This record gives sequence, C-alpha cells and structure tokens, in this order.
Amino acid sequence: MKLHGTLAANLEDAIASAERLRGRRIYSDTLDYWAELMSQARETQAEASDPQPHRVARLLDRLADLLSEYGR
Repeated sequence: MKLHGTLAANLEDAIASAERLRGRRIYSDTLDYWAELMSQARETQAEASDPQPHRVARLLDRLADLLSEYGR
C-alpha cells in the first residue's frame, strides 16, 4: 500500500471521511481501502518502527470503531 503522507495523517483522513459519511452508504472499495490502511497500521505497530506508536494506536482504535458500524 502506497501512502501519501504519514500513516497517522492517512488514518486521520480516513476517520474524518468515515465520520462525515456516517449513516450513509459507503462504497465497498472505500471500506476495503480503510481496512487495508488499518492492516498497514497494525503491521507498523508490530514492527515497532512507528515514531508515534500511541497516536497511531488511538487512531487505529477510532477507525476500527467507525468501521464496526459498517460490519467491518
């Protein structure tokens, strides 16, 4: 997965989009992208290479909560 900017910035953008689209239909490719982003964040956490692990962990948890509303 190629990210534009930092992992945290990409997670923040996904969260903002998910919050803005809450209650609306979201395309499956968007949900797939967010799921892939979460997977990338988890891999980064496992590698302990992220300079801001606590920030990414909080963002990851928030995005996971939002995606659970969509059955993901």
